Amino acid sequence: MHIANFFYENGIPFNAANQGVMKSWLSQLDNLDRKAKKETDKLKEKQEKAWKQYGCSFMSDGWTDKWGRHLINFLVNCPEGTFLSSVDVSSQVQDATMLADLFEEEINAIGKDLVIQVH
Repeated sequence: MHIANFFYENGIPFNAANQGVMKSWLSQLDNLDRKAKKETDKLKEKQEKAWKQYGCSFMSDGWTDKWGRHLINFLVNCPEGTFLSSVDVSSQVQDATMLADLFEEEINAIGKDLVIQVH
């Protein structure tokens, strides 16, 4: 989306993306994205193995960004790392039920039997 906005804001015709340098640049971005995803997946696999070996603590915190979006971070603490996911809840009714539903969804994704503590 950001690349499309760059084209819009600068009045660049979309067929410019078919030019050699631009095609190469977009290809490199795609390769970077794929590489980052693979590396992130490997890190998560390593974390998941640690969850099974040691168990883990499930935590969350919330904050509001400079655009006023309400975000909740879900964290799993184990010897291999901490971060799990982040959810934008700006468009949801923010009450105890919503929070409990999100907690349940995240804990189920981890595996109930692997969570030994909730903060």
